[in-house]
Amino acid sequence: MITTKPSKSDPEKPSQRKKRLHVDTQSSSPALFAPNLFRTLGSDYREQRPGLPLWGTPPPPPELLESSQDAQNAPSKDDGSPEGGSAEPSDVVDKASIPEQAPVRDDTRRGPTSRSAAEIASDVTVPPAGTPPTATVPARTADQSAAPLSDRIHLGGFNVHARYLLHALVGLEGLPPVQVLTQHHQPSVAWAKEGRSISVHDHQGNLISARPFPCPQYVGPPKSKLRSLGSYGGKAPTIDNLLVALDDCSVEPFMRNLKRSITNNTTVCLLGDGLGMMEDLNARVFTDPASRPHYILGLSTHEVSTHSGTKVSIRHRWHKRGSALYLSTPVEYTSSVPFDRLDLSPRSQHLLDILSSSPELGARRLPWNRFIQRKLPGMIHSSLVDSISVMLGCRFNQIAERKHGRSLWNTMLSETLRIIAAMPEVEPEVARYFSSQKFRHELWAKLNRQGSTYSRWISLIRAGRRPPVDHINGYFVRRAQELGVNCKHNTTALSVVQFKYSLRRDELSRDVGLGLKPYMVDGDKLGGRESGDRDDFELDL
Repeated sequence: MITTKPSKSDPEKPSQRKKRLHVDTQSSSPALFAPNLFRTLGSDYREQRPGLPLWGTPPPPPELLESSQDAQNAPSKDDGSPEGGSAEPSDVVDKASIPEQAPVRDDTRRGPTSRSAAEIASDVTVPPAGTPPTATVPARTADQSAAPLSDRIHLGGFNVHARYLLHALVGLEGLPPVQVLTQHHQPSVAWAKEGRSISVHDHQGNLISARPFPCPQYVGPPKSKLRSLGSYGGKAPTIDNLLVALDDCSVEPFMRNLKRSITNNTTVCLLGDGLGMMEDLNARVFTDPASRPHYILGLSTHEVSTHSGTKVSIRHRWHKRGSALYLSTPVEYTSSVPFDRLDLSPRSQHLLDILSSSPELGARRLPWNRFIQRKLPGMIHSSLVDSISVMLGCRFNQIAERKHGRSLWNTMLSETLRIIAAMPEVEPEVARYFSSQKFRHELWAKLNRQGSTYSRWISLIRAGRRPPVDHINGYFVRRAQELGVNCKHNTTALSVVQFKYSLRRDELSRDVGLGLKPYMVDGDKLGGRESGDRDDFELDL
């Protein structure tokens, strides 16, 4: 059978073209997430929030309500009468069978029953003169019970500590796949080259386990100005649980890129070396108190490093004691109330339960005062060795060998300990331990063990990346100003480190832009290597 090609007068062709144009004009998905990530989140997002349309799908039309006249003139149907039979309209209406509906107000037609302006004004209550206006603060927990608790976890970052968290969470049974969110494309390339899995080795290089995980998704700034963030009208998928293990300089831009997906039902766990990141995020990113997420602060003491010759695999020093993940929520309480009896958010409690169920993480829940005790020793050590190494441009052993370096060390340490002693969240016995000679000797012994290595902050500044001085020395400066304690030495250290960072950024922008010399060619090499020692202490109270 021979078929002929349809002619131009075929009526089906215009309809097909019209349908094709209708499909092409549908709205695209937002540029916040890659399409692969949305396909991964799509099923869970629809299951957790039924009834909400996904991107590009119009909502169903609302049901039409019958007018009051049609409802009155509608014939009443008796159960005893046969179907299709004629029945006279009855004057008696069963009110119990009619659902109550709010009256529909029609302002376009004012009939004789409309209220006058005087009657409406009589219902308005005017406060007496001199009464201050009251502001209505939106309730934070108004829609807490609307969305169910979710086991879906997103992990921000791909450094060595983030990869160990990923390996531990992937091994939990019944947990949805953990989605890694990164601001660079290198993790996706490394994931494909190394078998789409992450492996953990012991301190001798022996393989312990290898577990597959989904491809990391890019959530950094858009590469095209035409497809920038916020240019789409669709709704971004909501993130329920977010673990952030990034350098301090990357946390704020990372959270800005995910702002559309973070609501007051989101729980964010911040893992970092310092304190004060939560306050900075609330002041710069989540300025609306009603839409701020719930926070959990974490401190990881696992001895992990990158396995040689790989970008994804890690090496864990299992023989080291004290490997744990300390978690706490910044809430107000008294020390007499146990942590398990605090009135925490159900979503924060749910994420704490998930992290505590992993035996490899060794998660421990601590009250806020006990968490501060674990956090402060490393911050004190970093505020001394890292800031002095950057200010003087020297190695760690040169601080201990020179008289002026030792004098600067003791002066800054005494000032920092006075600030800690004035902090109300630090218990008296802990403050006495920090002020004791034993703690000073531990700090000095740790400095001597680091030998001829230099600070990691120097490597960050050379690469044009901001060191975490704002949440180390800067945190002590902010607390000292709140408590009225002198902090001139920490203020000087904060200013000098920030100045060297800004100066290095200007050098890199001029040299790279003009092509005067290759990137990262320095003439101020210190020798030695970067320190890989962790700033962890075992408190002996």
